[in-house]
This record gives sequence, structure tokens and C-alpha cells, in this order.
Amino acid sequence: MRLREDLSGTLEAFDVIRHDLSIVKPDEDVGNLVSIIIDSPYEIIAVVDGGKFIGVVTTKNILRALTSKSGGLKARDLVAGDYPILSVNWSLSKALGVMLLGGVCCAPVVYEDGSLAGVVTLSSLSKVMIEDIDVEELHAAD
Repeated sequence: MRLREDLSGTLEAFDVIRHDLSIVKPDEDVGNLVSIIIDSPYEIIAVVDGGKFIGVVTTKNILRALTSKSGGLKARDLVAGDYPILSVNWSLSKALGVMLLGGVCCAPVVYEDGSLAGVVTLSSLSKVMIEDIDVEELHAAD
């Protein structure tokens, strides 16, 4: 059964990375962030400077910036300091646990050198973790 294999750590976060996460530079202005997040399938935008991952800007942070009186805010000003970040070497179960504890449906994944590898979603983790489970076998266990 694949679920047991994956939960024991055979696969890593790297195995389910998606590479369609929007990336901006730290000096990207809020107006452009709005346009980017509207077209993004994720609730986050990665901020990268010179190939180094800085953090993520969330939809909530963009909305807060739009409703504040502070003008001229840039992506660097909106980076979420407490957003979960995964490592390419983590097991799927560790990645899932961090995402669930962090209350997020997607999280950036970074290489050991701090560069951005991509994004992992709860949906992609779930699909891989239950791919080979027989539904009838699950119902028989009830």
C-alpha cells in the first residue's frame, strides 16, 4: 500500500514540487502584486533576490497593504515572516505536518542553498499519498 510507504518517508517534498509559482523581486510594487495574485493558482507569491529565496507575499498581506494608508509598499515590505517553508529533503509526512500545523494549503520548497525549488500543495501531497490505496480495502477496514 503506497500510503504506508510514503508516510514512512520514501518520497520527499522534492518529488511533488510544482514549478508554476509566481516569482517577483523584492522591489515589486503592490499594484503589480495584485495583478499577479489574481492570475495565480496559489495564495502566495515567492520573493527572490539574486536567486536567493527571501520569502512569500500572501493574498492577506496584499489586501492589508491595499487597505492601509501606507503608500509605496514593495514586495519586501509584505513578506510573511511566519509562513511555513519546506525543504526539498523533507519526507512527505513532514511536509504535510508542517503545512497542516501552519494552516496553509501551499508552501514554497527551497534547496539547501536557500534557492527556490518550487511549491507543494496539500492537493499534490494528498494525491501522491493515496494514489494506490484501494477504496474497497479502506471500507472493509471500518
